[in-house]
Parts: sequence; C-alpha cells; structure tokens
Amino acid sequence: MIQIEGVSKSYQRKLVLDDAVMSVFPPGHTPPAPSQSCPDFEAHGPYTHGFSASFPAVNGQDDHVNINLPPALVAPAPAARGVSKCGMFFSEFGASVFSSFESVAPTLAPAHWALWGGVAPAVCTGSPWGRPCVGDNPLAQRNYPCDNFIRAYFGDRADHLNETGPLAFASQLYFCMVGQALEKKGDIEQRRAQNHFGTITWQLNEVRGRRGRDRRWSSSPQTLARAQGPHP
Repeated sequence: MIQIEGVSKSYQRKLVLDDAVMSVFPPGHTPPAPSQSCPDFEAHGPYTHGFSASFPAVNGQDDHVNINLPPALVAPAPAARGVSKCGMFFSEFGASVFSSFESVAPTLAPAHWALWGGVAPAVCTGSPWGRPCVGDNPLAQRNYPCDNFIRAYFGDRADHLNETGPLAFASQLYFCMVGQALEKKGDIEQRRAQNHFGTITWQLNEVRGRRGRDRRWSSSPQTLARAQGPHP
C-alpha cells in the first residue's frame, strides 16, 4: 500500500477498500454514499487464544480465551443492509492453535509427542504474553496451549492431554484443529449476520519449515475452509 504523508494508516486502508468496492460496479452505477455518519468501517481482531489452567506456557492467557459458544447472532434491520449503509470490513482476526501431526511431530522428540509435552510442566512467571518459562518441557515454548478449544467442543478429552505417543498426539492435535475450525465457523457466522463487507482470517500458516528458527504454530487452512463453507 502506498504511504501518504500526513494521512493515518487507518484512513489509507479506507481509501484502498473504497477503491476495491467501487471497482466492481460499472461506470455510472456505483452505490450512493451512506446517508449517515459511520463511526468506523474496519475492525482488527479480536483473536481467540489458547489457554490452559493446568499447563503453563510462554503465551496462554489474555482477555480473549473464552469460546463464543453458541454464537450470538444479532441480525440488523433490513433497512440497515447494503453497501450504502454503515457496515464493517473485518480485516484480521483468527484463533491460535496447533497444526497437524505431520507438521508438528518432526519438530519434537517422540518422548514429547503430547500437547502437554509428556514431562513435568515448566515454571512460567510474569506476564502471560511472551513470559519466560524454565524447565525441560519443550511444549511450554510452543506458543498457546489448546485446552480451551478441546474442552469447549469435546469435553473430557481435554483431561488426557499428557498421554504420549503417535496415536495420542495425532488425536489431540486433530481435536485441537477441529475445535479451532468450529470456533471460527461460529465467529464468521456471527460477523455475517451483521452488515459486513468482507472478512480476512489471519494466521492460517503451518509450521514454517522443520529446520527454520521460527516455529510458531497455527491451524490448517483446509480444516477451517471445510468448516466455514461457502458464503451464501
């Protein structure tokens, strides 16, 4: 995006979005401008993060750990719909969970093939955002836990997250990703119930290389795409 001196980044994003919206209409057939002053047009976040009350990690507790279940769908009045009405473009939001067994397992020794690492938990102190963790548990260093996603949708399966081995770990990661997909499905449905102009879901990357230094974990885009379904 071209930087315009003296103009805020938020307003520059608005200019880009305005151009993108208007480009789909034939010349002379663009929609009228909103008849009222709109307080905002673009939202960033929030992000649903993983949390565990039993397994401390470098990240893992903030203001957005509660699962939106069931989604609260509040439809606007019919007269408030359309591109000429105040609406919202959701430019970035998501949920941080683990990736597939095929991606995660090669980054760990088999003794640690469990969501809780298969060994004693680390001791993590300070702020729950990027806090230092001391101990021999590598999973404490691997971003957010996934307990709240699994517990919200699959109940007591979250009581067995330190079971170790290929089958146990693959099962834990599978329920983690499905829980993430279901949570984002409900989140997107809630946003679509409003007068919304589009959504961009953030953090669909897999493990960034088995030998790379950056091994932040996220979820499988294919899993989320299946759960989200086509736009009506």
